[in-house]
Parts: sequence; C-alpha cells; structure tokens
Amino acid sequence: MKSIKELMRKIIKDGENFAKSFEKGKDLLKVGIVAYRDHGDEKEKDSYVTIKQDFTDGNTSRKFLAELTAKGGLDKAEAVFDGLNEVINLSWRQESSKFLVHFIDGPPHGNAYGPDERYPNGCPCNILDDDIFYPMRDLNLKYSLLKLNDDVDVMCESFLEFFDVDVIKLDIEYDKNEKKTQVY
Repeated sequence: MKSIKELMRKIIKDGENFAKSFEKGKDLLKVGIVAYRDHGDEKEKDSYVTIKQDFTDGNTSRKFLAELTAKGGLDKAEAVFDGLNEVINLSWRQESSKFLVHFIDGPPHGNAYGPDERYPNGCPCNILDDDIFYPMRDLNLKYSLLKLNDDVDVMCESFLEFFDVDVIKLDIEYDKNEKKTQVY
C-alpha cells in the first residue's frame, strides 16, 4: 500500500502540473478516489467494502489517500465490481476529460474470472458485468489498469472486449506485514 500511495500521489501531482499549464492559477484537476476491499471484510472494526471521495482538489485527495489502510483479504477475489460501481456513480462532469487509474491485485468475484470458493456465481451484491461494462463505456474515459500480479489476466481480457483498457504490469514489492487492497 505504501508504494501504491506514493505512485498515486505522484499521479495526482503530475496531473495538477499538467492542468496548470493550460490556465495558470486555476485548479482544473479534480480527483476522485474509490477504494475497495472484499465482502466479509466489512465485519472487521474500521473496515468497509467500498469507500470513496468524490471529485475534489489534489490536497484533499492526498489527505483522503493518507488515511487509507489495507485490511482483510480472505481470498484472491475482491469486490472489484462494487468498486467500479462506485466509480461509475462519481459526479463526472460531461464536458471534462475523464481518466481512470485502477490499481488491482485480485479479480472480481465469480468463477468467470478464476476459481472463487466464496462467491462462485459472482458479486454477492448481484452487480453483473453488464451493470459495469456499459455505463463505463458510456463515460468515455481513458482507463489504465495497473495490475500488481497475473491473477487479473482473465479479467483484463474480458474488459478489453467492452472498452479500451491500457493494461500495465507494475512491479511493486509488498511489505510482508501489510495486506493488499485495491484503489482507483
């Protein structure tokens, strides 16, 4: 999580600098953050399936990011569709350029994306592929998926059938005392 947070802070800062090159002194960049874990993890103290911060300035986003911690993770599959559903429902402005940077280390629930012992039929909230794929495509966003391992390859192939996704393999070392989580 520490390495991912550092990379996210850098992405936010680079975005701010790029946006300021268009109109000096104007805060044109708005950042939204969605973090997700897994179903069942929300039963732990201070836990959640998803948590979000709607679009705001970079400083507020960095503060929100600093408070995120990794917890849970009983299996490989995660609440990916729950997280993407939150992304779809952020307050996207129609006229804005839209970018989604998705850090991921586990596939969505359902055997369609790999063996899933806990939820083989998919998301326990009944969020289906179509509930995610079509609205995401309609947002017309630039989607970069930064995968931390190969556990999400089947998911990436499926996503590519519906919309353009830049898939990038990251080589980030996990702290042996830290659990994994996903962040958008």
